[in-house]
Parts: sequence; structure tokens; C-alpha cells
Amino acid sequence: MQIGLLQQELLKIKQKLYPETNHSRPPQYVTGKIRMLESGDALCIIEETEESVFIHRNQLSGAMQDDIVAIELRHNNGRKKGEVIEILKRERSFLVGQLSLENGYALVTPIYREIPNQIKVKNHQAKDKDYVLVKLSDAGDGYPYGSIEEILGAPQTPFIDEKLIIYKYQLPHRFKNRALEEAERIPSSISDEEIRNRVDLRRERIFTIDGEDAKDFDDAVSIKRLANGHYLLGVHIADVSHYVKEGSALDAEAYERGTSVYFANQMVIPMFPPRLSEDILSLIPHKNRLAISCIFEFDEKGKPVGSVDIFPSVIRSRAHLSYNQVNDILEGRTPKTVINPHIPNDLELMAKLASILRENRLGNGSLNLNLPEPGFVFNENGEVTDIKEAGRGVAHEIIEEFMLATNRAVAEEIQGWLCIFRVHEAPADKESEKLKEFLKIRGYTLLPTYNLKKFFIDVLRQAEKKGEGEIIKRQLIDISKKAYYSAEPKGHFNLSFPYYARFTSPIRRYADLCVHRLVKAILIEEDIDKLISVQDRLEKISEEMTNKERRAEAAEMEYKRWKQLEFLSRQDGQVLEGYIHNIKDYGFFVTLSLFPIDGLVKRNVFRNKYNSYDMTAKEWIDEMTGEKLTLGQKVNLKTEIDQEKKTFNFLLCDKGLQEIAVISSLSFQN
Repeated sequence: MQIGLLQQELLKIKQKLYPETNHSRPPQYVTGKIRMLESGDALCIIEETEESVFIHRNQLSGAMQDDIVAIELRHNNGRKKGEVIEILKRERSFLVGQLSLENGYALVTPIYREIPNQIKVKNHQAKDKDYVLVKLSDAGDGYPYGSIEEILGAPQTPFIDEKLIIYKYQLPHRFKNRALEEAERIPSSISDEEIRNRVDLRRERIFTIDGEDAKDFDDAVSIKRLANGHYLLGVHIADVSHYVKEGSALDAEAYERGTSVYFANQMVIPMFPPRLSEDILSLIPHKNRLAISCIFEFDEKGKPVGSVDIFPSVIRSRAHLSYNQVNDILEGRTPKTVINPHIPNDLELMAKLASILRENRLGNGSLNLNLPEPGFVFNENGEVTDIKEAGRGVAHEIIEEFMLATNRAVAEEIQGWLCIFRVHEAPADKESEKLKEFLKIRGYTLLPTYNLKKFFIDVLRQAEKKGEGEIIKRQLIDISKKAYYSAEPKGHFNLSFPYYARFTSPIRRYADLCVHRLVKAILIEEDIDKLISVQDRLEKISEEMTNKERRAEAAEMEYKRWKQLEFLSRQDGQVLEGYIHNIKDYGFFVTLSLFPIDGLVKRNVFRNKYNSYDMTAKEWIDEMTGEKLTLGQKVNLKTEIDQEKKTFNFLLCDKGLQEIAVISSLSFQN
């Protein structure tokens, strides 16, 4: 419900709570959205003016983060303050938190950084410190009230973190019976008639490359060197749309989920039931599988020869290779006789073509803003034993380049129609100008004639020469906008593609499945009536899939933070080195040197020493001594763990290892 639609409801509340009186100054009421502060107080962002009104914690009437509320405005010494008189719309119906039994009270502390409120509960059988799912009800005496719907487990319950993340982000994780029954009715074999209606590629040397523990193989690849020296590349994508029809129970289930969710411990919440995602749809070795094949011809310089050929096919994968296996083969660490003897030669051809495509892509304006990702090592009990940078070798580049080429080619083929395109807009001019001023101070050469793309490319080139590529990448990412789905092609700034759509992962992304259906209707079936019937719904689907993707990404990221907390709990008390990688007016960010773990140093814990912020230079300065906190500066850290709140802090130490500040983690920043 839009805030503007709540005005009539607000009028009713005003009439009920505040009938006509002879006040010389009648009460003033507005609607807005609550933004909680760490203190427990809040701001109400007024609907019409976007003005912020302060609300004391005792005048929230149980309102929480993102709730839509009606407030009464009051004036105190020229400053507007407010009191919540009604919660018009709850952002959340359920919350996850930890139960505390104290002095006869049962209070649940939510595990949300942005919700400091405690919730009063009753009629429960949970034990002290249990994690619970709470259904919110009406507020009273300043507290939100609720009832315990489910006891999720004690802190030491196996897989409790996964369960908490699922419930916190309200991730659909149980398939409805109708969807499961529908999946069971899908035949596991392919009829002869269906094979006759497709291009039969089962004799081609096709194989998959994916993660060590992956089971949902969306894509497979093949390659040949033609007599004229050109490359014939095949990218074969699981034909999910053949099995999952629009309007079916499986389709509704996939729409609700939007995407599969992948946890760092290899646990997956799939978009489709395992019978489909891990078997019938998956391009597993030595099984006949239906696919949509995209065949490209590239010359020796990586230029496409003609347009891509897209058609329905039946394939039979020869092998599944992990990224590590492919890297080992290409680097000569694994005997080539352990797999099909021709596959190593194919991999060498693929590596060569991928290198050419990558060089061309970057030369045409694509940006490489990749940063190191944390890789987690788990023991047999599911405990984190190490965190190291997740390696990206040639195998990743092969798949990345081939999938990018496929997604781009598909988007170009259907760009005359509404579709579900992947859009990434250029950064705002204001943010870009701020960054330019910072870079000038840092010694970068910037010509005024640069357009924004050339500016990014040249800055990255200079940063690599200065040895600060990662730090500058973070500044560029900081001003970049988030990619999203749209029914209209608006281009992809980072990739420098005028048209781009995601096509290559229909088992794990609903947007890709929609693109498959549109590709079939436009290019294969030429079913214009079917195509027109879905055009008016594409913008809504695009918006929904963007939201569901961001929900999944936030869940995956928070799970990683919790695993970092678990690992750091065993480093507690040790002095760790880190470096400053970003500086803001509210603090600065650090990364540990030994482990890929980040944290935020909040301003309030060091401002007594570093009390002046230079926004242009991105520095915190001690005005008494002139000492500065700058990008790239190394700092000594110690850890402080709060297991109950699932947060960790770093303590910033001086050269004598005396603690001088607290660095807060980003565990619950959504």
C-alpha cells in the first residue's frame, strides 16, 4: 500500500483520537516511514516533504524500522518532534530474535541491527536464550507485543545459523505439495518424438564446468577449431521452459522464490524441487537432456562472424569438471588421461578464446571491478576452520566470458521487444564529481574532456600503476548504482553493453526462465500472440525479481558475516593487522591482512582523537597533532565477540597495543 493511500485512514484516526476542540493551535498530523536510530529513538521520514522528524523511543508506541505510521507533530524550542499515534502498516509481520527471561518478563531481542526494540511475549514454552520466531501484534505501554510461533533452537543447535537466516529474511524453503506433485509427474526420460523435433547434439563433445559441490548444472559448453582458423563455440543452456509452464504450480513456486539461495557451507535453497534442479533439468553427465543451444562463430581476433544461431536441442554431457580440475589441467598439475582425452585440448582452445574475448571486452569499455571474495573452509562438523581468498583462475574466466557473450547475443536478438533486461545505470554526476576531486588530491591526472566511462577506465589504469588498485576499485564501486531488471533495454554501464539480458541460469533464476520463454516465442516458435499476452506483465516481473534477488543476496552476505564471527571467536585476544580501505564522515572501513574480513570503525569511538573530517581528501585528522587516518594506512586490531547479539568488534590499538577505539562489524546492516 502506498503511503499516499493512507491519508483517509489517518483522517479517521484523527477524528477518533482528537475530536474537534477549541484549541488555539489544532494538532498537526502527518504520515511517514520510521527509520530507527541505534539509540532506540527514531526518525519519521514524512511522506510528502521527505523531512525527518525526531521521535523519542518512549513515543514510538511500538513502531519499528520501516513501519508506516501516523504521528502528531509537536514544536519544542523551534524543533519539530513527533509522537506515533497509530501504526498504519507493519513492514514485518514476523521477527526472529533471542528470548530473555528476566524478573518475570519474557522479552525477545530481534537479531536485526536496525531494530533495537525488544518485544514482549507470553504463552510460550521456550527456554532462556532460545532463538524464536515471533508474530507481531498490537503495541502496548511502549513495547511491541507478539506471540512465539516457533522455537527455532538453542544457540548450539546444529545448523541454527542457516535456520535463523531463512526465517529472518523470510526465504521460502518448503515446497508446496502441488509443486512437489507436479514435479513427480514430469517424466525423467525424453520421448523419441521430442528428440526428432530438436537438433540432436548428443554426439558432440559437450561438458559442464562448475563448482566442486554444484548439482544444478544450467550450462554446458563445446568448442571446435574450424578449417579457416575460426572458433565454433557452443553454449548449451538447460531448457527449463519446456518442463515448467507459465501458470503451473512449479512456475508459481519459482516466482515466489525468484532465485536459488546459496550459503557459504554449500547448503542451497533451490528454486525448483531437487527432482528437477538436481536431475531432470540439470545437464548431468551421460544423460540425455533438453537444451537451448547458442552457436557462435568467432574469427581469430574474437570478432563474431554473422549472428548467433539459437535453437532447441538435445545434448548428452561427456563430463562434469570443477573449476579446480580445469585449472589443474590447464596448468599441467593433473594427468590429462584421467578424463576424455580430447577435453584437455578443448579446454586449451576455450582458454585461448576466452582470453581474446576478455581482452576485447575490456578494450571496448567493460570495467573490471572484481574484488577478492572470502572462501570458507569447513570441517566435518560444519565449523569454519579457515577463511581465505576464493581463487579465480582461468576456469572462471572461461565460463564468465562465454556466458557474457551468450547473454549479450540473446539480448541483441530480442531487443526490439519488451523483455526482462539486465540494466546497470551510470553513477550520478554529483557523486562522480566528488570522486574526481578526491582523486586529484591523491595525485591522479584527470583530463576535463573525459567522459564518465573513460574516467573510470583511466583511473583504474593509474591505480594499478600506483599499487592501489583494490582501494580505488572500492571507491568506484562506492559511487556505482545497483544493477536491476527492467522490461526495457537501458544498457549496462559496467559491461559497456547496449543490450544485456540474463539467459544462462534458468534453473536458479526466474528472470532467466522468463527470457527463455520470450526467446522461444520470438525466435523459435514465432508465436506473436503468446508474446503479446505477457508483454504488459514484464515490468512487474522485473521489479519483483529485482527485490527477490536483493533479498537473497542480503541473506547470503549476512550468513558469511556470521561465519566470519564464528571464525574470529577463535582469534579473540590476538593482535591482527588490517588496513583502511574506505573513509566516510561516519567512520572508516578496514580489511584484515590475513583474512578477507571487513569492518566499520564508527566515528563516535575515535572522534576524541581524530576530530576533523576532510570530505574531499577522505581523511580523519587529529587537529592537535596533525596526525591523519588515510586510505591504505595499516592499523593493529584486536577482536571482541558478542555471541548473543551475533556481532563482532575490532579494537583499534596504538603501537603499544593499547586499545583506543572499537570497530563495529557490519553483521546486521541490510
